[in-house]
Amino acid sequence: MIPKATDLDPFKNELEAGWEHMLRHQLPALPPVESFWDALPEFFAWLERGLAPEIPASYAAAPGEMILRERTLCLPIAPILQSHLEVIRFAAANRLCVDLNYQGSTRRIELYSLRRTKDDNIVLHAWNINSDAHRSYRIDRI
Repeated sequence: MIPKATDLDPFKNELEAGWEHMLRHQLPALPPVESFWDALPEFFAWLERGLAPEIPASYAAAPGEMILRERTLCLPIAPILQSHLEVIRFAAANRLCVDLNYQGSTRRIELYSLRRTKDDNIVLHAWNINSDAHRSYRIDRI
């Protein structure tokens, strides 16, 4: 039997009461509980349709570009950039968007991969929510 959004109604008060306590320590920015409830109709409609979400095609690697997969990165960058990278990695692992300050403006991005170019630059590949397009960002310019 496929669950329905109304199945959660008896637990709504309990969930809202524990929202901050249960999640605040896990996320750098906890969204309001209303955003959870607002997303549920789309989720349950997806369950009822039984269709898998479309998986976007991966970004092709440029010649000489290598995906960085190390669990611990020790990159030749300033400590403040290393700190930014940890936030980025957390967001990527938890499928969160990030507001990225890059060359004087802020972009909201969905993270995709971290790569090293043949010129030894570290590049962050992401989907720019504002422009609705793939973009890449050199981490030394963040």
